[in-house]
Amino acid sequence: MKKILRSWCIAILQWQAKQVLKKYKPKIIAVTGSVGKTSTKDAIYSVLATRLHVRKSEKSFNNDIGIPLTILGLPTGWRDITIWIQNVIKGFGLLLFRTQYPEWLILEVGARTPGGIPNTVTWLKPDIVVITKIGTVPVHIEFFPTLQDLVLEKKALSDALKPEGILLVNADDPTTSAIMPTGNQKRYTYGISTLADMKIGSPDILYVGDENQIPTGIQAMYTIANEEHMLSVYNTVGAHALDNALAACAVGSLVHIPADTCVQSFLKHDAPPGRMKLIDGIKDTLLIDDTYNASPIATVSALETLQMIRNKGRKCAMLGDMLELGVQSHTAHEDIGKLVHDLGFDFLVTVGVRAKTIGESACHSGFSSDRWQHCDTAERAGDFIDDWIESGDVILLKASQGIRLERAVERLMKNPQDAEKLLARQDSAWKETK
Repeated sequence: MKKILRSWCIAILQWQAKQVLKKYKPKIIAVTGSVGKTSTKDAIYSVLATRLHVRKSEKSFNNDIGIPLTILGLPTGWRDITIWIQNVIKGFGLLLFRTQYPEWLILEVGARTPGGIPNTVTWLKPDIVVITKIGTVPVHIEFFPTLQDLVLEKKALSDALKPEGILLVNADDPTTSAIMPTGNQKRYTYGISTLADMKIGSPDILYVGDENQIPTGIQAMYTIANEEHMLSVYNTVGAHALDNALAACAVGSLVHIPADTCVQSFLKHDAPPGRMKLIDGIKDTLLIDDTYNASPIATVSALETLQMIRNKGRKCAMLGDMLELGVQSHTAHEDIGKLVHDLGFDFLVTVGVRAKTIGESACHSGFSSDRWQHCDTAERAGDFIDDWIESGDVILLKASQGIRLERAVERLMKNPQDAEKLLARQDSAWKETK
């Protein structure tokens, strides 16, 4: 009975969201892609909130219920039917009474299975669509017959643009940059490519502390309309953090926010949990928490960032399964193993059945087997690396959601009492999931 009531509530909330859009007519920015959707959405919010009344999707509310909840400004009820009923009542309140509603909505739109985005855009018509990187082996690819099918799923969002809408795509990913609007909508590009309309230069990691060996962020020069501005993002590292910030600055310029205001908004911007987040570790170590999710293109970027960092100690990569890659899974994990060897890290920890292939491939490529440890669970990986690490070491932790590698981060962080604030998946419903 509870499942039936929840389904009815969700159906009502979806109907309410459609009616709210008709009543309040907010401008809509929709973000999709396979890498960095949530981080880009949050970055856009930081920029637009400096000048506009704006609301964003909470966490990763990007599906057929998360999007309506964002439009209505309501929380998820998880398994609590009481909250779902309360949400329905509040949704009707938005329709019956006039309230102060945001001028802009920033919605994350995911494509976990075929048909999700086409179904959503039957009633959601964006003013601006941002498409981040997709890559050649994107996450969720196992649910689509081919890469082209997944690209067409993402493209359905740009096809739904209003006639006067704007499409913004990443210029550095051939898969993404090939997407064009179907009508006369304007199209712009962003990225490190010299051909991009809004571009950044080569990234530099920011350091503080004795001998400048404690990473604190990343920066690069942002160029728009032949003007240069230094773009800095703190508490996170990795070129993708600048990609996300650049997309946000590009959107800001498209809605007429001055470039210097866009750049300055990142002085207060806080990167989302689990996305290359810098966290103080036990024994005077540094953790790079990239545990929210994993795909080949994102894992390569994370490993290259670890290799770039200057530190006085050693470097360890803790890598878990990259899930939902379908028939390309084995090869993708092998390729990551080869890269681990090529980048010359001091130690490798793998977590999960598929990730074991990473270690085997690394050793086959020449990585010393006594510098690799395989663990079945995130908790065991955290316990193991606790015995290995020393002052000055940097540990990168990355895996797909199903590995729950944030549990290893919590085991290794200096201040575990801050876990709820700093780590991904700290809701009670998530934490109860095995």
